[in-house]
Amino acid sequence: MKKTLIAALVILLALTSLTAQPQTRTLSIKETAEISVSPDLCIMTILVETTNKDRNEAYNENKDIMSRIITVLKDDSEIEAKDIQTTHFTAKPIYRRTVLGKHVFEGYNISTGLKVKIRNFTKILPIMDAVIQAGATKITNVTFTLDEPKKYEARAREKAMKAAEAKALQIAKLSGVKLGKPISVSEFPPPQSFEAQQYRRVVAMAAGLQIQGGRTAESVPVALEPGEINLSYTVYITYELE
Repeated sequence: MKKTLIAALVILLALTSLTAQPQTRTLSIKETAEISVSPDLCIMTILVETTNKDRNEAYNENKDIMSRIITVLKDDSEIEAKDIQTTHFTAKPIYRRTVLGKHVFEGYNISTGLKVKIRNFTKILPIMDAVIQAGATKITNVTFTLDEPKKYEARAREKAMKAAEAKALQIAKLSGVKLGKPISVSEFPPPQSFEAQQYRRVVAMAAGLQIQGGRTAESVPVALEPGEINLSYTVYITYELE
């Protein structure tokens, strides 16, 4: 009985000691920083479409036009091979529906797409003009973006960290406490890719230019403005309060 009472007393003293220990006070801060960067890359899609009742003729015509365009891009515009990529190739028969509901064969349609990256912005309009003259059907999806966005992450991160610390110091001062060291830090960097801007949180200006075959770039009343890209970086920091 005596041993049982002693054991109970020891447990009670231990619980009292744990309860008496002061809890660590913390302050959690969320801060988002944004930097503006001038784009260094222009991406556009060049489309070539040919139609002929003879499938081989339609294909050969498309191939010849695309070969001329690639030659213009590589030789005349000095674009590297790594910056030229075929996006699609389709071949399909075309039928016309008559008023009587019959389907009349019209020919074969061959469509080829080419994605091109341009790093020298002074060459954008001349390149557009050259590929149209070479036989391109359409130029579309003109987009200004960043070639290596990771280069700018350090700047955005540093800005977010400094802003978070400044906010924490102000809150601690207003609360009459002293700010201690960070206990934990987590971050949310900007997206890795900047090409599909319509569904990523990146602000960039896209010209939305669409040039149809038969018109040169000079005849199209549009000005290409690269604008700026806004990169946001968010940090979550928990500080200890002294």
